[in-house]
Amino acid sequence: MSANYSLKLGDCIFCVIQQHGFLPDTVWDHPNNRSLKEKRKTLKELLPGDKVFIPEVRVKEVKEPTNQVHKFSLKAAPHRHWIEIELVGEDNEPVPNEKYVIILPDGNVQEGELDDRGWARVESVAAGDCRVTFPELDKQVWEHLETTGPKPTSE
Repeated sequence: MSANYSLKLGDCIFCVIQQHGFLPDTVWDHPNNRSLKEKRKTLKELLPGDKVFIPEVRVKEVKEPTNQVHKFSLKAAPHRHWIEIELVGEDNEPVPNEKYVIILPDGNVQEGELDDRGWARVESVAAGDCRVTFPELDKQVWEHLETTGPKPTSE
């Protein structure tokens, strides 16, 4: 059954497409997604609230002799996720060239430096929660807290 899927915050469009039994290009290149494709350019640019048309699965018939063994393989590999980081300061301006550390869902650690727009992207991440820290910023915050004490809370 075909449907218009409305993306929600946290959705992975590649996973949604795969769960419906399609390859990404099959859905993205469908004529019903033309206006969305013009607006967003790539599947990676979709935002919560965007509606993606998911077509109905069509049965594919293959005629092969029954007295032989035939091998069929799926074209797609399991989709891997990514994490994007954008660091913005209190002045609402990007914080460029800041070092970051990401602890990935599988426990591996990825380190890097944000670009001049305060942005980074790490590809091929397994699904799950990541922990992102900024060691130099965190160090300054902890040093500040040690000298001034924690900020009073209003109750």
